[in-house]
Amino acid sequence: MYTVVFVEPESSGNIGALARVMKNFGLRELVLVNPKCEIDKEAKARAKHAFDIIERARVVKDFNKIGDFDFVVGTTGKIAQDYNEVRSAITPRELAGQAKGKIAIVLGREGIGLTNDELALCDIIVHIPTDPRYPIMNITHAAAIVFYELFSANRDIGEKADAREKKVLLDYFDRILDNLPAVRDKKKVGKIFRNIVNRSMIAGKEAHTLAGVLNEIRKKI
Repeated sequence: MYTVVFVEPESSGNIGALARVMKNFGLRELVLVNPKCEIDKEAKARAKHAFDIIERARVVKDFNKIGDFDFVVGTTGKIAQDYNEVRSAITPRELAGQAKGKIAIVLGREGIGLTNDELALCDIIVHIPTDPRYPIMNITHAAAIVFYELFSANRDIGEKADAREKKVLLDYFDRILDNLPAVRDKKKVGKIFRNIVNRSMIAGKEAHTLAGVLNEIRKKI
């Protein structure tokens, strides 16, 4: 189940347009984080027959209050070099169809998008490749591409690891790191491993098997 999160929207019209494109692709749940505009007649006009999504939307004051999800997927129009693990990104097509459970698709502000601190709170970062001469897309156009890919991915890929299963796997990895004095920057290595696990949309059985292996390694060091 997907929930769309719009962080600090600045335009009532964009909220309406987002609701419309959500309904085009079968999405119903919307969370507005600290909106900077009123929901007015422009939102209703742009939403057309999707205004019910706005009427049901949850409004929260802070990004940390969006709720509990198995995956939080941030979107960005700009990506840094590979050495910056916080901003490593996949495409909407790579994301599509690879996750089940409660998933938040987070869209940033119309002007500046999501901050680095907000991106750091996301499990996965999605970026749409565009012409580098004009890389930044309109928020609702970008949303339409992401939603289309999610809607189109209708193949059965099996149950993915939930938040608890991922936590067990990551905890075992952290315990192994704690017992490896030769590894200096344990925090960075742990972050890289988390990114790999989250980007892979690891299956529950895979997480369980790998956690078992890591636990056996932990016992021997």
